[in-house]
Amino acid sequence: MICKERDRSEHPESDRFSKAGAEAEEKMAFYLRRAFAETKEIRVFNDLRFRDDTGDRAQIDHLVLHRHGFVVVESKSVSTKVKVNEHGEWSRQWNRNWQGMQSPVQQAKFQVDFLRRALNASCEELVGKALGVIQTRFTNCPMDVLVAISDKGTIERGMKMPEAVKADQVPDRIRDTVKRHKKASSFFNLDVRSNDGIYKFSDDEMSNISAFLTGHHYALTEQRAEKRAQVKETRAEYTTPPPAPAPIETTMGKCAKCGTQCMIKWGRYSYYWKCAACDSNMPIKEYCPTCREKMKLRKDKQKFFIRCEPCETERLYCEFEMG
Repeated sequence: MICKERDRSEHPESDRFSKAGAEAEEKMAFYLRRAFAETKEIRVFNDLRFRDDTGDRAQIDHLVLHRHGFVVVESKSVSTKVKVNEHGEWSRQWNRNWQGMQSPVQQAKFQVDFLRRALNASCEELVGKALGVIQTRFTNCPMDVLVAISDKGTIERGMKMPEAVKADQVPDRIRDTVKRHKKASSFFNLDVRSNDGIYKFSDDEMSNISAFLTGHHYALTEQRAEKRAQVKETRAEYTTPPPAPAPIETTMGKCAKCGTQCMIKWGRYSYYWKCAACDSNMPIKEYCPTCREKMKLRKDKQKFFIRCEPCETERLYCEFEMG
């Protein structure tokens, strides 16, 4: 299942380097679409720009969610040669010369660390409790890394580097990863020394995580607008008094995809917005305007109330029926 496509309109190709990068990402997205578009067991998010609740951000070229964990795929537009020496240092050939480059494996691992922290911060809304008692977290959730080199490029290895692979081989590597976890999830194949197979997301958990990821994606137009606003604010800083903190706004369930008013539904672990028009899901995220703490939702007959426990305040949220 393709949960998020790459939006070409958001990436102006201003030079040959950005054009080459775009072609590499679109090629990888094509391979993933061809391999996994028809299965709900594997969900693909292309060009995911994730912003957590603290405002921190990360950009992931391709993220794959499967029943047992995640795979982060970093696309690289290498049309000649890339080399990894015995120390794990990367270099690429350009105009017949070798130039050092940032390790894309480490780059993807930074994204993994960010994603793990963001998922852990909202784990109560996303996954259930082990044996109904202990809250499941993502601390040990398998998050594999693959670096997709352009089909036109070649890889010279001075050490074992299983993460580096040609783009057309990525779908098979993902299938092998899923098979490995599925086999390990059997009681007779359980290996306590590995985290293979120790997670198995339910249908509801897969939907919760998918909605969480798409709900926290932000468009590049938003980022550019924020940067322009920051520049204006900096220029006005010495001539105008600092503005009062902006109130926390709520979309009140307007679908991020089609703009239709959503209804509140109950999932396995929490309430969420459900769009009847395009079947999208969105998490309910509301914060107290006073203390900025996350608020909780409760239902009383046909009314929904939002409550801030630290401030001990509560107010009517909406009066949608729950189907």
